[in-house]
Amino acid sequence: MSNSILVLENVSKSYRSVGNWLGEPHYVTAVDNISLTIQPGQIYGLVGESGSGKSTLARLILVLEKPDSGKIIINGQDINAISGKLLRALRSKVQMIFQDPTSALDPSQTVEKAITEPLLNFTNMKHSARTQQVLELLKQVQLPERLMNAYPHQLSGGEKQRVCIARALAIHPKLIILDEPTSALDKSTQINILNLLKNLQKQHGLTYLLISHDLAVLNYICTHIGVMKHGKIIEEGYRKQIITSCTNSYTNQLIKTARLLNNFSLNIEYDN
Repeated sequence: MSNSILVLENVSKSYRSVGNWLGEPHYVTAVDNISLTIQPGQIYGLVGESGSGKSTLARLILVLEKPDSGKIIINGQDINAISGKLLRALRSKVQMIFQDPTSALDPSQTVEKAITEPLLNFTNMKHSARTQQVLELLKQVQLPERLMNAYPHQLSGGEKQRVCIARALAIHPKLIILDEPTSALDKSTQINILNLLKNLQKQHGLTYLLISHDLAVLNYICTHIGVMKHGKIIEEGYRKQIITSCTNSYTNQLIKTARLLNNFSLNIEYDN
């Protein structure tokens, strides 16, 4: 555990909803006593239907919300036991890539400014060094230098997501959370982005937590998969174990659905 990037210990989160006709409060459990460990270099995929609690779990890890109970430990530090500069420094080690790159980018910022933003917030790099870093990041995500001065509306969906990936890489995070990173893209662009993410993970030794409703996407890129239902992780293991030898009927149904939708054209036999 001491070398783990992320450890969740019995984490729970509930929300108050509309009460019953007597006015009594009602609570909905979004995350239910989850324990999870992610080691350096893993690509851990979390799959489940909408409402299963995946995105709530991501918000808790990003300290956008606090759990009702349990511990979330990143790089050996309990994120809910620290504050101020310590929390800010720890937050810089976790970056997020969102589902919709259009919403994730400020329409008034150029590509250069978007990628530079975390460097301004978390480093003391001089202007010339920042510019050089942006150029290097564009190269890594396979975008041409000429796009530095482009605005989001001038980019394709795939180009926008590459900018978001470059921005996430800028401050050398320990963990990147990817929330449905390809679902807003067409199929060919999806595969290009997934291949890019795989190559960057190998190049930088990155650790990913990839959240998706699409088991085919996780099958294509992940080393480990956890299946989430009603706020609980009901099954987890190595990718191949989950895909070929799942023991839970819900997991089996997700696999059948993916095959029916022809999503497994992403290659069920791919082996990390």
